[in-house]
Amino acid sequence: VYAPPQVLAQLQSPQTEAPEAMIADISGQSLSGALSFLHAVQFAFPDLPIVTLTTLEQAEQSDALLCSGSMDVLPKPVSRARLRISVMNALR
Repeated sequence: VYAPPQVLAQLQSPQTEAPEAMIADISGQSLSGALSFLHAVQFAFPDLPIVTLTTLEQAEQSDALLCSGSMDVLPKPVSRARLRISVMNALR
């Protein structure tokens, strides 16, 4: 588990292989912090599909998260089956 600045630094490291997708757990972050993080990832990696995990309160803001680069927004707790489906859809 990494904080958003650490994630971007790790992704941009020359030793890091480009990921096929990202699961971003933004629970515990403010909506503005989550949106800033998603914008930064999308700017650096425009083709990287992102599935976002969030709390129920944040799920009400799913439109903003989807507009910021998430391919799907899932409220926590989420079942493995539902998460798997979202990731598989993101990889298509």
